[in-house]
Amino acid sequence: MALFFGITAAPVEQYLYDTLPPRPPGLAAIEAHAAANDVPIIGPLEGQFLYLLALSSGARDLLDIGTATGYSAAWLGLAAQQTGGRVVSLERDPVRAALATGFWRAAGLATVCTLRPGDALTLLRDVPDRFDFIFNDILTQLPGPAAAEALTDLSIACLRPGGLLIADNALRKGGVADPANHSPGVLTMRAYLDRVTAHPDLETVIVPLRDGLAISRRKTTG
Repeated sequence: MALFFGITAAPVEQYLYDTLPPRPPGLAAIEAHAAANDVPIIGPLEGQFLYLLALSSGARDLLDIGTATGYSAAWLGLAAQQTGGRVVSLERDPVRAALATGFWRAAGLATVCTLRPGDALTLLRDVPDRFDFIFNDILTQLPGPAAAEALTDLSIACLRPGGLLIADNALRKGGVADPANHSPGVLTMRAYLDRVTAHPDLETVIVPLRDGLAISRRKTTG
């Protein structure tokens, strides 16, 4: 679990982590697994932030795109337990999907967190649901800008008016701000950011927390 991405000064970042309350045992278990197996997760600072956003917005239907081992969905599940909602999580890797569902059971979240196996772009084309809160954590794994734009449009189509669409790794260790950086990951993220910041139905802000979060709200009126 990477703590420092060079976005915030390391002493400030460490202070932010030091102020966090202890995690529930179920979440701590996922963190320990991630540390032992070099699995990237969003970490407790971003997790607490997402939890508070979901809780304060009163989100009941939440979508987690990119389950991995279930850490971000678990944070959203903690909010869903209080709002009377549910979390749907999409994951194409069957090994990680099995790990995630096991962690959710151990954390007491199996009744609110459910997994749909398969490719996110394929699943979202046919998903009948509409969501109040969507967390996108697969942009760094997409093959290029066109896929990022497609995922953005599919996500917006699933988002209710007033709902939140959030993307992780929005700053790519500062690479998106460097005009000379044309690495594939940066180009993919720029395509996403260009899409959400210019979209007429969205209001967007980029927050320099961890590796950056792009937070978009779908407007309730045209």
